[in-house]
Amino acid sequence: MRPSSREAARPAPLLPAANRGIRPAKNFARPVRRGISAFLLKSESSFTLPKAISPMSYEILPVLVRGTHCNVSDHVFKQIWDQLVAENRLAMLFFSGEVKSFTEWRQLLTSPSHIAAIAVDVQRGRFCHVAWLNGVAGHRANAHHAALGQFRPGAARAILRYWQGLRNGDGTPAIHLLLGVTPEANPLARRALRVLGFQESGVVPMMCMDVTTGKAEPGVTSYCLLQELQLDRTRPPDTPTRAEAALA
Repeated sequence: MRPSSREAARPAPLLPAANRGIRPAKNFARPVRRGISAFLLKSESSFTLPKAISPMSYEILPVLVRGTHCNVSDHVFKQIWDQLVAENRLAMLFFSGEVKSFTEWRQLLTSPSHIAAIAVDVQRGRFCHVAWLNGVAGHRANAHHAALGQFRPGAARAILRYWQGLRNGDGTPAIHLLLGVTPEANPLARRALRVLGFQESGVVPMMCMDVTTGKAEPGVTSYCLLQELQLDRTRPPDTPTRAEAALA
């Protein structure tokens, strides 16, 4: 049956880049909500946030792709890239040296095999966390993340809640198991993952490449049962637990 002219003209919905039948949960159906919209419209200049935005709130900006169109501008990708460079995070984030330029960074976040999301601190008017999934297979995926500025557990949890809400076509949760690898020599990153609910499962020799020395270093594998995480929606996102305060 041929679609009607109205159906043919209707644009396809924006979907996460790795959209193997996966769709956002109902509360994330609109990719850009009011708080983020206000932020993005004025992100290239100084601005005053609307009073309607509640204090200490995080919004999630998922990276959504339709054909050659992406809902996130190159300006936003460049702003985040520049901050990662300025904070010397690239060597630990891309410990195998797979991303070395802004072009490669943009390609990574918009790749059809990745599900990326950005956490926005709408009170302070800044991006505060970026994360993405790749290697999506069945109910599992490899997780990667980086704080922008000080590590804010509430921002990372907001992204985890977004991933919790991803659904298959039949409405069942899409992702159950998150896998991660962290250089053994990065204790702060390992502690941050434990704070977020990841469990370390072992150390693998020569798993991570230290791009500064060119030597293969041990990597720590970790996992998280995503749907079993009890992510507190009521505790103010920047009210740290004792373990989180040690990461500041």
